[in-house]
Amino acid sequence: MNNWKLTEVFWDNIEAANKYRIIGHKGGTSSSKTYSNIQTLYTLADQCRKPLKISVVSESFPHLRRGAMQDFFDLIDPVYDKGRHDKTNHVYRAGKSKIEFFSADQMGKVKGPRRDILYINECNHIPWKIVEQMIVRTKWLIFLDWNPESEFWFEEKLEARDDVKLIHSTYKKALNVIPASIVKEIELREPKYNKAGQLISGDPYWWEVYALGKTGSLEGLVYKHWETVNEMPTDDEGMPLYKWIANGLDFGFTNDPTAMVEVAFHDGCMWVNELIYEKGLTNPDISERMEALEIPKRRQTFADSAEPKSIREIQKMGWHIRGAQKGKDSIHSGIQVVQQYPLKVTKNSLNLIKELRNYKWLEKNGDYMKKPVDKWNHALDALRYCITMKKGGMGGGLLARGS
Repeated sequence: MNNWKLTEVFWDNIEAANKYRIIGHKGGTSSSKTYSNIQTLYTLADQCRKPLKISVVSESFPHLRRGAMQDFFDLIDPVYDKGRHDKTNHVYRAGKSKIEFFSADQMGKVKGPRRDILYINECNHIPWKIVEQMIVRTKWLIFLDWNPESEFWFEEKLEARDDVKLIHSTYKKALNVIPASIVKEIELREPKYNKAGQLISGDPYWWEVYALGKTGSLEGLVYKHWETVNEMPTDDEGMPLYKWIANGLDFGFTNDPTAMVEVAFHDGCMWVNELIYEKGLTNPDISERMEALEIPKRRQTFADSAEPKSIREIQKMGWHIRGAQKGKDSIHSGIQVVQQYPLKVTKNSLNLIKELRNYKWLEKNGDYMKKPVDKWNHALDALRYCITMKKGGMGGGLLARGS
């Protein structure tokens, strides 16, 4: 499309597509990995003389819908034709070709018919056995991309193959397409040290992984035992199976989001679902979001006790909300309580999942302290408020969402 802004990554793709079967994109945030891969797919679909079947895949459909799928339709908006869009089956026709969107947890699609081109967005979050099933059913090209949060199956299974091209990218390869405000946000996180070598600002792990696109490490993660599920526990008729449910709320506004999660217990596990994760919310806005989510007003909500004025204001709107108790070492002790349970996190909880993958213990001189880094912790703080109050016998809970 003539009005597209193209980055170096797009041209790297075009060159690699003539020589390699698998093209892997390892890079930082805002490096145009997804943007350029979508441009490449649309270009191939629109200009190829023969019809192509192209699959765009991500770990879950909520992740796909808010990620690569959204980017695709934003990109083609000037030429979008609703007559070419099968919204029921998530297929769009470009030229003679079809571009389909599905998630890696749809096993019928994963093990379904063959395709010509495969694109797996954030492939490091999908198990190799599932990726392998899709690769062997792809005739021509395979595009992969990921933020290098840690080593995963690519290094072992694919990197050494002579038909694989690894493309490394950072935000600096996309300076012609990303806003200056985003560049500033990224560069504010560059670590700075004093003469004694002590960190005075920035985030070394974030900078290495998300700015420079270098491989990080899973060492030091606070929460390691969790998995995603489709929804909160219900029986075959859709009725809740949990006996206790409550909400946790962490206040934010300008720089940090307001985060709310619902937490339930079933079958010895803690089930968590993200409800709100948004900046700029006033207390009336929070109340409106809760009403829109059909949260019962009598359900207990445990909030950050450092905001008594906000808690009181929301109480006056009819909600059953109280401040979570805090004390000496309350963060570490609260984390220990959460760690006692296997975590089941709904696939819709995209921000919570991202926090779980990045929330780490503070490191000093090679040792991990009993204190987490104060980042990636908004939904997780809300979870901690909720579970700490239940553990302490303060949680009234509620049996069902609509009761």
